[in-house]
Amino acid sequence: MTGALSEDEIRAAVQRKLGPGTLLGEPRIVEMHRSRCKVVRLIETRTSKEFRENGEPPKRLDTWEKYDDLHAVPLPPPHGVTGEPRRKLLLRGSVHNTPCGCDDGLVDCPDCTNGQAVCAKDHPCKKCDDTTDACVRCGGIRAGRNWAPPQPAPDARQDAQRVRCRRCHAPRAACTGCAGMGRTECTKCHGSGTRRCESCNAKGTAKCGKCKGKGSNSVWTEGWITRVPTDQPPEELPHAHPPGTRRQIVNDGKWSFVVLRNADEPFPDMLDESHRSALDRFRLPRKPTKEEAELNREVRFEQLPVYRATFVQKPNREYYVFPAHDGVRAVSAVAPHMRRLLSWSAFVSAMLVIAALVLILR
Repeated sequence: MTGALSEDEIRAAVQRKLGPGTLLGEPRIVEMHRSRCKVVRLIETRTSKEFRENGEPPKRLDTWEKYDDLHAVPLPPPHGVTGEPRRKLLLRGSVHNTPCGCDDGLVDCPDCTNGQAVCAKDHPCKKCDDTTDACVRCGGIRAGRNWAPPQPAPDARQDAQRVRCRRCHAPRAACTGCAGMGRTECTKCHGSGTRRCESCNAKGTAKCGKCKGKGSNSVWTEGWITRVPTDQPPEELPHAHPPGTRRQIVNDGKWSFVVLRNADEPFPDMLDESHRSALDRFRLPRKPTKEEAELNREVRFEQLPVYRATFVQKPNREYYVFPAHDGVRAVSAVAPHMRRLLSWSAFVSAMLVIAALVLILR
């Protein structure tokens, strides 16, 4: 850990900040060290899961290690909190292959019978849409008993664009698409009512949906053992530095680093008592569950020595001294009593401005 700063080093850092023209006496020093820590735990998870696959069992299962009790499988002790690749095992006796019950992966096609699918013999005419416009004389097959030809008279609507009606035989009165019938013959079955099945290519059979055409299904149980490090975001322990100095101290300070691996390892020498109690909870192991257990843990602890120095010659300022990468550095802040005075001054000024505005606007 970074060593403590002496009184001479603290006074010299403040003197450099103020310049040679200011003479400083004995400082009043208060330790206000900053600390932060992060816990990294190596968690071992042992889980099992049943898998299903169409067809024969995968060949890869033949080379896997077998187990009877997943939690009893021995593994070498871990190295620190470094993760390891997931280990896959096979439950002994769990591999089974059962016939599907289909005809070697095939079933009857649900869309046809022996390769022939049912088809509509005819469809509404695309030109007249199976309406009374199929024939201007009789109205086609959709015309009711009380249907009357549209006005003007049908003869005036008869022209070369229409053909003889197959229903009433009126010349140049019917739709050219259906000749007055309103419907046209299906082009796929040519009016027969059956057509070649496109789903099975007229074979009459289709791939079984249960086994995906394999004829059987396999089932087995895998066991997984994983060792993965998990960490929590770095947490800063309590401090009482003025807001204006915190970022500069954190960014420019030379933090010292130490790793605590066991619950009985001693704390760093400069750790505050308040920080010791806060750090205790980080060293406690995670409570094991049925599937998870903590194997190792590391408390990665960082500390930055910070000292608050005040001088009789500068009663309205306080100085925070800390080791930086370029030497010992000092940052200044307004003393607490001055901060309170400035706050009250700002409040009183605001009240006076409001009172003046009220008098002006009356």
